Amino acid sequence: VSEANARPRIPPQAMGSLLQLTKEDLAQNPVKVKEEQLVGALCKLAKPDETKDNFRDKVMAVLDPFTKRCQHAQAQIKVLRPALEELHRACGGAASKLFDFFMDLMPEAQRPTLSLQQWCGLVMKVNPQSTEIQLEQFILSFQDSFDESDNANTILPVLQRHIQKLKENVEPEGEVGEEEAPAADGGKQEEKSEETKEEDKKEEASEEKSEEKDGE
Repeated sequence: VSEANARPRIPPQAMGSLLQLTKEDLAQNPVKVKEEQLVGALCKLAKPDETKDNFRDKVMAVLDPFTKRCQHAQAQIKVLRPALEELHRACGGAASKLFDFFMDLMPEAQRPTLSLQQWCGLVMKVNPQSTEIQLEQFILSFQDSFDESDNANTILPVLQRHIQKLKENVEPEGEVGEEEAPAADGGKQEEKSEETKEEDKKEEASEEKSEEKDGE
């Protein structure tokens, strides 16, 4: 709303005050605003002598399309979430791998304009030097980057391609150990089996001697 009315973007601290965010609210990651807090902040934007038409042009003209964009993004993320979670799991949340996926969605001509550090800070809203991004932070920030032209049907094939690539590059864990373990255990079992046989022979011999004595 501020930028649409040729004013500078409201700093995070001032935005927190405008929304009346509590310490508990700010402790959330990501921070979530309640409906009543948002309505209260919008009410503060109205001046005492402001007309309805002026308020509609100043605030609602920005809020309505933004709401539609958010609703569209939310619907697309609902379809994409399982695959986004799988991508995040496959790369362990590595910022560089998630960035590669995001770059693959951008027009090739625009890719050089955005570095990994810029993407972390501006798009993912985390420290620019971050090497890992939490799942919900990734999904919510990705959702926030949507516009009404973005569609799950076009994004999903790109997602699946990156997931497959990550899976192909990961070597199966513990493969050698699993092969060696049975051999080692099997050897011990064979040794124990030989010892058991010797003990069985001794017991049989002892029983035979005992029977001979009883017969005498």
